[in-house]
Order: sequence, then C-alpha cells, then structure tokens
Amino acid sequence: PPSNVTPPELLLRVEQKGYGGKSAVRAVTVKQLGGADFDDATESFVVSGEAVQDVTLVGKIVSVEEKSTHAEYGVCDGTGRVTVRSYINSDDGAEEKQRAELRQGRYARVFGKFRTQAGEKCVSAHSMRPVTDFNEVTYHLLEAVYTHLDALKRQGYSFDQAGNPVTGAPGGVTGASAGAAPGAFVGGGGGGGAGGRPTWKALIHCMSCALEAAST
Repeated sequence: PPSNVTPPELLLRVEQKGYGGKSAVRAVTVKQLGGADFDDATESFVVSGEAVQDVTLVGKIVSVEEKSTHAEYGVCDGTGRVTVRSYINSDDGAEEKQRAELRQGRYARVFGKFRTQAGEKCVSAHSMRPVTDFNEVTYHLLEAVYTHLDALKRQGYSFDQAGNPVTGAPGGVTGASAGAAPGAFVGGGGGGGAGGRPTWKALIHCMSCALEAAST
C-alpha cells in the first residue's frame, strides 16, 4: 500500500475490496507460500483454505542473480525465504533503472503469480519495486494477518478469547473440518508459532526482525 495510507484506511479498503476467490491479489507471508498445497480441482495453490494465484509480499532482498532473460531474487520477510523471478520485458530505461535499485539488502514489494518451476515454489513477478517507506512493511504484515483471519472466519473457524483461530466449525462456508487453523507466521496452527506463540506475538516478532534488519 502507498506510504500515505494509514492502518484504519487500509483495513477499510480491504473490507471494501474483499479477498475471496483465486482471482484476487492476496497479501501473504513467505511461510504461507511454503506451506501451501496444490489443489488439482482449482489448478492453484491453497492458502488459508482458499485458492490463490496472484499474490503480493514485502521482504528483504538477500540474494540477486542476473540471467539473460530474468533476474532471480531471494526474498526474506522474517517468516521464510522465497525465490522471486522477474523477467526482462523491454529495454526501457525506466525499467532498467528500477532493476538497478533492487539490490541486495533493500526491501521490495512484489506482485506476481505463485507457482512451481522445476519443482520449486516461486513467485513470477508482474511488478517489483523497492520499498521507500518502511511503514509499508508494517502495513503489509497487518494486511496479511487481516486477510488470513478473514478467510478462516468465512470458512467457519472459531476463535479463542485472544482472537486466535482454534477450530473449524462444522457447516462453515467451505465445510471446514474441526482442527487447528493454518498459521500465517512461524510454525504451528492458528497463527501460533513454536511454543504456542499466538498470532499477535508472531506478528510483533516478524516486525522486530524486519526493523532490526533494516537498521543494520
């Protein structure tokens, strides 16, 4: 989201737009992509119980490999690392300048299709640009949390008093079965991480890692 969008405005925009359906651009974490299973029926990956194809993520570029037709970036967002492939579409000077800014150590916003190539999960970027306002990292993580929990709610998951998803209620929108909800951050269900870390603590942990990395 743009740097001039405040969190309340962002959440209102998310509610108005909606994130259901695989045609929507879904804000995700790398952990969600790594844990996604492929659904043959929809011919797409499943994140938070919903089919997705187009995704957006924000993370730090930790590696860059230039090739004849594209550049490969290793992007880490604090929950994991994913390969992003950005193909060279033209010899346009503006595009070349932007690629030059996508160097190791910079944070970047990625829009693209989530897929597998040569057996590896990756994102094929439609657009990739450097992050100029670090608030965008925070806003993206908040958006990823919001859309993750919203998807679970639509599937009939129940929540505990702390707001963490716990079980899928029978008869939910997609017939979710009882059990732990998929997490968006570190390992475990419902957003809980190692040692039962709940969603909001995992979010703070990710933000802290990102802020520490940005300051070094």
